[in-house]
Amino acid sequence: MIYKKILIVALISLISLSGYSQDITRHSMHNLPSAGITNASYFPEFRYTVGIMPFPQFNYSFETNIRVRNLYSIENETLGLHVNQFLNKMPNVGFIRTGIDYEILSGSFKIKRNYFSLAFTTHVSSELRLPRDLFALAWQGNGAFIGKRISFDGLGMDATAYNEFAIGYSRDITERLNAGVRLSLLQGLVHFSTQTQIGLTTDTQTYWLHADYDIKVNISGPVDTSMFSENSNADPLEEFLSNPARSFGLSNFGLGFDIGADYDLTDNFNIALSLNDLGYIKWKNDVKTYAVENGKFSFEGIKIDSTLNIGFDSSYFSELKDSVFSFFKPVRTTESFNSNLTPKIYLTLSYDLNEKNRFGFVFYNHLHSDYNMSSFSLLYNRKLWKFINLAGNYTFNTYGQSRFGAGMSLRIMGSNFYIMTNDVSSFIQPTKANINLNFGWYYIKGKPAKSKNKVKKKKSEFQF
Repeated sequence: MIYKKILIVALISLISLSGYSQDITRHSMHNLPSAGITNASYFPEFRYTVGIMPFPQFNYSFETNIRVRNLYSIENETLGLHVNQFLNKMPNVGFIRTGIDYEILSGSFKIKRNYFSLAFTTHVSSELRLPRDLFALAWQGNGAFIGKRISFDGLGMDATAYNEFAIGYSRDITERLNAGVRLSLLQGLVHFSTQTQIGLTTDTQTYWLHADYDIKVNISGPVDTSMFSENSNADPLEEFLSNPARSFGLSNFGLGFDIGADYDLTDNFNIALSLNDLGYIKWKNDVKTYAVENGKFSFEGIKIDSTLNIGFDSSYFSELKDSVFSFFKPVRTTESFNSNLTPKIYLTLSYDLNEKNRFGFVFYNHLHSDYNMSSFSLLYNRKLWKFINLAGNYTFNTYGQSRFGAGMSLRIMGSNFYIMTNDVSSFIQPTKANINLNFGWYYIKGKPAKSKNKVKKKKSEFQF
């Protein structure tokens, strides 16, 4: 039953609408009402904006560095599998990430050279990590790794839901320099995370399987933990319904911090830098931590008697299960723990060819605790008339993936509508398995008061 439950949890993690997104397209359209999300120094060219439910800002993403297209080919209506090619091109640790950001309420206003903003947003994200050796073992068997450690390090998943109340402030510091900060109060709702170091070695003499493992699981909220115990009858849903206030993490608080700046090198050439999502959440509600340190287990194989009868009877496997549980005895604690946000860096260079055309370049880095992912993007923005703006970008990352993104902003009747994606081709070729959709609506009012900054006044003619 334990393996069944682990499989179910993994599948839920795969299909849940819960992330991380590079957000390159929105970043390039930095006069949108939600511009401060990627750089705290950016602000729209309106006196004030208001966003309320149902759709001030909605962002969904599904992303993976596991390229399924390397696994198969179709030629002359014949399906061909290329498992070795798939394994050779797969990174050491593959990930599957999903995420939703839903802005419930937001507002902003400008006073002379000062810009203020606030937003209330719910974030839900999940990540499943699958080591390359896991697939290699399934395909090649342990015979190909005799005497070598098969690494399952990093195997596991994370899932988090939290609310964010953010206040932002930016200002024209000088005629050419803008700077801004964004402070966030975080309220954790549900958390599940794993830290694993797992290895499997086949003995060169006896061919016994020797496992070594260090495992830590952190949980906060109504999460089923019966997989860690043989005798647990606890029903997390029943516990949640009996006390929803406690289960929704009213004592799980944290802080977040963003900082950004942009500088006009010339009247047409701009450089911008932002560091986002510095912070943490301290989890105190319904906390459960399970840990196994320096664990070891040996499997001698399936018993075969003198008559070559293989021991597949139920009693044998029952004994095997009991043996596994005797070695895998996690220590449970209920102490609070911290989870860190995932910092992100944006470095942007842009050039205004004229009032209607802008070109740019973005370097992006995603600073995950287990791995880093960098990407490089080429940007193009086009202003059509006074109320339509278009954006396009081409992005390639350190995992050898590339994609085209596009977005459109429409201003009409006191409203700003926008829709964008970081990967257009995913809607045409779903097998690419990288999907992103971001759209929103804001009420906008008036041009800002005339700035004393002549350079900024000139650049503000290029709006979104």
